[in-house]
Amino acid sequence: MTCAGHEHASRPGESGAELRVVDVLRRVTSELLREDRLGPEQRRLLSSIRDCRTPALGGEVLVCPQCGFEKEVFHSCRNRHCPNCQAGAQEAWIADRAEAMLPIPHFHVVFTLPAQLRALCKAHPAAMYDLLLRACGDVLIELGNDTLGAQLGVTVVLHTWSRDLNYHVHAHCIVSAGGWDARSATFREPRSSRFLFPQARLKAMFRARFLRGLRGLAQHGVVALPHDVPFAAFEKSLPPRQRWVVHVQAPFGRFEHVLAYLGRYTHRVGISDSRLRAVSDSDVTFATRDGNTCTLSHREFARRFLQHVLPYGFKKIRHYGLYASGSKQRALALTALPPKAEPSASNAEPTEPTPDVELLPVWRERCCPHCDVTLFVLAQIPRPARSPWRPP
Repeated sequence: MTCAGHEHASRPGESGAELRVVDVLRRVTSELLREDRLGPEQRRLLSSIRDCRTPALGGEVLVCPQCGFEKEVFHSCRNRHCPNCQAGAQEAWIADRAEAMLPIPHFHVVFTLPAQLRALCKAHPAAMYDLLLRACGDVLIELGNDTLGAQLGVTVVLHTWSRDLNYHVHAHCIVSAGGWDARSATFREPRSSRFLFPQARLKAMFRARFLRGLRGLAQHGVVALPHDVPFAAFEKSLPPRQRWVVHVQAPFGRFEHVLAYLGRYTHRVGISDSRLRAVSDSDVTFATRDGNTCTLSHREFARRFLQHVLPYGFKKIRHYGLYASGSKQRALALTALPPKAEPSASNAEPTEPTPDVELLPVWRERCCPHCDVTLFVLAQIPRPARSPWRPP
């Protein structure tokens, strides 16, 4: 297992076959399903990936009305952790948020939990993830009220992975550059177009809010502290507020860039097919950061991938303030936006550091490759009644 520079690794398509994450996972699916250490959500994901876009789920025979081209398309598993099934959901989500977000610049804020809390997150994922998202949203809304006297719009997205698929719990927040002041019935902008809140204050408030919530979870028995230590002793073992990582990125330019950028985070899984560089009979190599790669065995790759499966029903995307469901102040803020709310294209790109992420591919399976028109359903392919097909 290595993670280092790898300039000469083969890239997808160079060997004549497209490299896919699901194919790597399928190599060890049967072996992993026989183990008892997997949780129910991890087992469900492996079973879904095994059958995704195969005859096991049935499908359709599509035909082109112009040239008569026919193709078989098998159904997707639609599991939110499956690398195959996120493009359609991402596009639908972006279209929905385009109606809900304000057409103004937005800041990007990332809150990261210290490494000392990872064991608690793995032991109590639903409670700890929920606490993280609530703490991020509450801190940003409170600071907006204190510093601007206005309610901001905040969208928070949970991520649990690093570029090498290790466990790294953090939250990406998109924060409106300004908010609605209900007392004066005006839209208030930040004092600086490149400055949101003092970073030291963000760190201090985030740490205090998160630990206050964690204390409550421990007192009510929702979270069990390691070795049953008193909470005061556990708190002293955590880094001081100065060392809690909170990164604030300067605002985006045009609103279209905000949606495209946010869409990259909402429906991503731990790794996409485009990051794969080589797959052998025993190992998989994928891109990490700054031109480096990481090589893992198939089993270790699957283990790292599966540790990012979320608890059943957990909502990893939350909206606060003006973007909360049913917010009545968003419509008021929209009518009060200043004329310069739509910035020039010269400020379209976010400032460094720009994360290395990519948009999911556009859904093209239902278009004719020759005529570029929508294919029609010619016949249904039913699911097998017994002994469903399995990949070789």
